[in-house]
Amino acid sequence: MTPCRAHHDVPPPAPSGASLERDIDAPWSNSSFIVVMRYGVVRAYPRTPVFCRIGRSAARPEADPALLPCRPTSRPPPTRPNHPPSPPRRPTDRAESGQAKRTAYFYDEYLGNYTYGGGNPMRPHRVRLTHSLVKAYGVDDALQVRRPRRRSFEQLTRFHADEYVDFLRCVTPENQDECLAQLRRYNLGLPGEADCPVFDGMYDYCRTYCGASVDAAALLASGDADLALNWSGGMHHAKKAEASGFCYLNDIVLAILELLKTHQRVLYVDIDIHHGDGVEEAFYLTDRVMTVRRGPSLPRFPFSSPLPLVPPPPPHPSPSHPPPILPYPTPTPIPTPPQSP
Repeated sequence: MTPCRAHHDVPPPAPSGASLERDIDAPWSNSSFIVVMRYGVVRAYPRTPVFCRIGRSAARPEADPALLPCRPTSRPPPTRPNHPPSPPRRPTDRAESGQAKRTAYFYDEYLGNYTYGGGNPMRPHRVRLTHSLVKAYGVDDALQVRRPRRRSFEQLTRFHADEYVDFLRCVTPENQDECLAQLRRYNLGLPGEADCPVFDGMYDYCRTYCGASVDAAALLASGDADLALNWSGGMHHAKKAEASGFCYLNDIVLAILELLKTHQRVLYVDIDIHHGDGVEEAFYLTDRVMTVRRGPSLPRFPFSSPLPLVPPPPPHPSPSHPPPILPYPTPTPIPTPPQSP
């Protein structure tokens, strides 16, 4: 994955081909978004003020005061030398203007027809059951119900590897026995034996739930919606070229990339019971996305944890800070074997 350039650098022309760097080099604005994922639901909330930049390098200058959270001041914040000034802030919360929030709701009735097979605990049919509850309670009357648009091969490869997406497009239950090596390479398997099996319509299923999350992010970025719901999304385990934990394509990464076209910072809060390792790994080399885990610290799949914090180095030995004197370890006594009479 190509590292993101520092926010104070002038972006050079985008290289040819699909890369993460091309997608996250977006114009700056004066607002940010929080993307929250829980139990397969992706919600994105606009927030202001902007967040501080994440991380700091000795080779980089100090963060521009214009990027810090708003504080009472008697003078306007300085403008960025390499970028045009941000547009005036518009209310992101419709409660400020006394209007009801606009909530976009993405649903495709055909998603409930797919099945992982073999008794797999991941059941897309639950999306249909959830939608039935939404209609039974009349919640859909207050929602902008929209049908997601399936993502194309070029749109999916904005993050995922070309050969990986092409394999998902070509493999079927009928020809999977002929490509066992690639199945192992991409962490796929047979129904009933693997978390990510090959099933009928797998590629179209992935294109649909990715399209719902990306369309939701586009509505939020354009200001046409204040909240967005996608019951079928939240596939936070999928890697750039590997399936994992029932997840084939990472719709959250694609949605964040869509937000980064317009906004300078995205805070991703994952409160699922499992660690969202796929999203964290995707944005590990950029300071424009912050990933926060709020789930319980339990030994659960994928048996990983967020990157540990590095403790500060000990102070340099000096007369006021002498090196610690450690006692010699006490030798363990060797038990005497009993003597026979």
